[in-house]
Amino acid sequence: PQFNAGQPQFGTQPQFNVGQPQFGVQQPVAKKKKKWPLVVGILVVVIAIVAVLTAIFVPRFLSLNNSAAKALKNVGSTFETTVNEYVDNVSSGSVSVTKNELKGSIKLNSLSYEGDNYASYLNVDTVNYNIQTDLTTGCAGGTISLSKGTSTPVINCTFYTDGSNLYFKVPELFSETFKVSSSSSSSISSSLNLVGGMSSSDIQAYAPVVKAIVSDFAKGIDKLADECTYKKVEGSTYQSENGDIKVKIYDVTVSEKALTEAFNTFIDAVYADSAISPYITLLGATGVTQSSVKTEFASVVKGVNATFRMYVNNNNKIVKFSADLSNIVKGASGTVSMEFIGKDNPGDYIIAQYTDEDNFTLKATLKESGNISSVQVDIVPDQNQYPGEFLSVGMDGISVSGNSCTINNVYAKGNIDGENLDVSCGISCTDSEFTKLNYSTSNFTGTQVNLDYITSSQKTQLMTELSTKTDVLKKIFSDKMINQLIINGNSSKSSSSLTY
Repeated sequence: PQFNAGQPQFGTQPQFNVGQPQFGVQQPVAKKKKKWPLVVGILVVVIAIVAVLTAIFVPRFLSLNNSAAKALKNVGSTFETTVNEYVDNVSSGSVSVTKNELKGSIKLNSLSYEGDNYASYLNVDTVNYNIQTDLTTGCAGGTISLSKGTSTPVINCTFYTDGSNLYFKVPELFSETFKVSSSSSSSISSSLNLVGGMSSSDIQAYAPVVKAIVSDFAKGIDKLADECTYKKVEGSTYQSENGDIKVKIYDVTVSEKALTEAFNTFIDAVYADSAISPYITLLGATGVTQSSVKTEFASVVKGVNATFRMYVNNNNKIVKFSADLSNIVKGASGTVSMEFIGKDNPGDYIIAQYTDEDNFTLKATLKESGNISSVQVDIVPDQNQYPGEFLSVGMDGISVSGNSCTINNVYAKGNIDGENLDVSCGISCTDSEFTKLNYSTSNFTGTQVNLDYITSSQKTQLMTELSTKTDVLKKIFSDKMINQLIINGNSSKSSSSLTY
């Protein structure tokens, strides 16, 4: 997927409410207090995933003509084309999924919270990494170093894991090497071996099945378009964040009958598809039948009569979808929307937005210009209750070329409970294949400390050795940080005995 560079600019958008989407069921919603800080993490992940999937597929769905029905039909056919191309590329055997080497860096640009600049505590700002992973054996190894920009690294950590134990060394700080076991090593190793088993030939073997299912799904979309009803509302000018757009507006109604007919068409196609029949036979052994699947779906959509509004520009491309949730879910209120408002191509500027019953707004924006892209998620609670509070997370300057990816700025900024947050970093990464893992237990000879069974004398020895490496530590930590450590250390000594 391609994205757009530059800091996204955000204007004022309508606010939308979201209820629990259970068709035909009354859903009373209880008010909750101060909930937004508690769900930020979950919402960011969900919206980010939706945003990325939107960036991959939606831009391919926008070459639509005047007919609203044909526009929906094109969604199915274009989805089929997109997935088929992706499967062909993945199964071509050009990329190894078993032995990967990642090289790159993460550079800290800013780190502040509650008015304190935490970046000023460090004299280094860049993490460099070179990591090899062999998924067929569950082994991995590499080096991770700290540096100031692109200068010579201050310290280097070399590591290796065989799935059961992790070995590492930091020669700039300690003459010893270290070993530690992982309580979850068995599950990790099993997961790696499972993924490692998915070779290009395996993916190629499943490609016909994936293509068949997608083709059958497209038939269902085609039937849905036939069964929906359409009403041209009016012509208008839509005032988008990216300028005014002349549009034609349609109300599209999706009934219980339309959904049932579309789903039945999809299921009939699946059961008649020779590429899928072996798997259908296995499914039948569990008691699931063609008729039972249809009956179950019909019970889920019973009573549905949903209407959404579709905006189409003068070039016959979709500009916006919006829906009043009261027309979709009983007891729900507000609206949800998705916009495609790029100048040359609507898919160059995409916005998805909704607001829940407490005016808690989430908005995802994706922008593309050439081979550069950006994505931002804005989370804003009810401003009457939490004035000035918000959280924005995003990525600017995303560029992908071959096996290399660069993100100029990954950031989080906002005001949470009255405290300002500003975190940002730049990321670069190159993915390649390797033949033989460059790391093994032989890289960790000499005196070895098993951290699972470390003794008091070993702890003392390590702390004594570390205390002699002040020249290295000063290259990592600023005087501000060292002074703070000294103050905290003296405070600890005065209040209790020092332990390791």
